[in-house]
Amino acid sequence: MEKMFHPSPMFEKIELYQDHDSKWRWRISKNGRIIASSPNSFDEKKECLLALKTFGAQILRWSENDT
Repeated sequence: MEKMFHPSPMFEKIELYQDHDSKWRWRISKNGRIIASSPNSFDEKKECLLALKTFGAQILRWSENDT
């Protein structure tokens, strides 16, 4: 496990990690369960982080539209 973030009460934790092929992935957990994970792996950590940020921005847009 590389790095954990605590960006919002919506999530328990967000992780960047390397899989069994040493590729980078992300996952989001809440209440001890994975609720979202990277559908793709990335060669570079910065690519993985950018994909996670893009996904997070989309979640915020969805939540803003629900209010």
